[in-house]
Amino acid sequence: FAAAPPLGTRRDRGRAVMQNPEAAAMAAAAMLSGARGSRAGRSRVSRRGALLALRVCLGLVLCLGLPASLRRGGEGERGPLRGASVGGSAMVPVLPAGAAAAGVAAVKQCGAAYVQFLAAHPVQAKSLTACAIFASADITAQRIEGASKGLGGPQGRGLLDCRRTFAYSMVGLLFFGPSANAWFAFVLRVVPGNGLLSLLAKTALGQLFFGPYITAIFFAAALWCGNSLTWANFRQKVGQDLVPVIIAGLAFWPVCDFVAFWLLSEHYIPPFLNVCSFAWTVFLSRQATRQQRTVPP
Repeated sequence: FAAAPPLGTRRDRGRAVMQNPEAAAMAAAAMLSGARGSRAGRSRVSRRGALLALRVCLGLVLCLGLPASLRRGGEGERGPLRGASVGGSAMVPVLPAGAAAAGVAAVKQCGAAYVQFLAAHPVQAKSLTACAIFASADITAQRIEGASKGLGGPQGRGLLDCRRTFAYSMVGLLFFGPSANAWFAFVLRVVPGNGLLSLLAKTALGQLFFGPYITAIFFAAALWCGNSLTWANFRQKVGQDLVPVIIAGLAFWPVCDFVAFWLLSEHYIPPFLNVCSFAWTVFLSRQATRQQRTVPP
């Protein structure tokens, strides 16, 4: 009993129990055996002594029964599991902050891998990026059309026109990606510099040549989806819708081109414009597949 930890404050007793659990166990056993020796001894056990014995037993259970990692977490250190006590007894595990950091690290790794692929294979990277964005934009356009039509058409029932999505994805893969790589390299070589006049000239060239070219390819893909791709129908579609689409794009694309030429290098301009083209491709997809009067072949 002489080896028992000294009595003091509650914190001192708890620290003593954690540091010397064997001596605390001996003290508890001696206290309980003395209490059972005689009725007089049992009457001398005060309420405070009984509470102390109970606390010693609980301290031994917590000290010897719980894993060391949880004991360290309970002492305020960063164990594998950190939690908050509910009602003073239970420990509720909290999701570690490392999970969010791992997600951010994964995104950064994907971005770094894309940058490396873009530097090593610029045409393939730009083509695959355009393919994915054009396909997702057409799917979005079909969903919008289905919602506007209600449940009457195939889009309204949740079905997609896979032929149309495939056609627009091929526009990005076979036309926009390679053409954008060659076009922006040509423009940056013909109109060097980063001044205001140079930026305006590059933007104007894109609106005059590259924009109409891609829009015409979209119209041809739409006619192919409708099994009506003939030269007469293509000429009519271009003559009917090309100028309105170009005029509508004057409020969107000059700003995107200006920012791209101003802030980005040659290899990063097409991926940036691909991201910008998502909303525009939704509009262009709907414009290209709009019902029109076709000319018989």
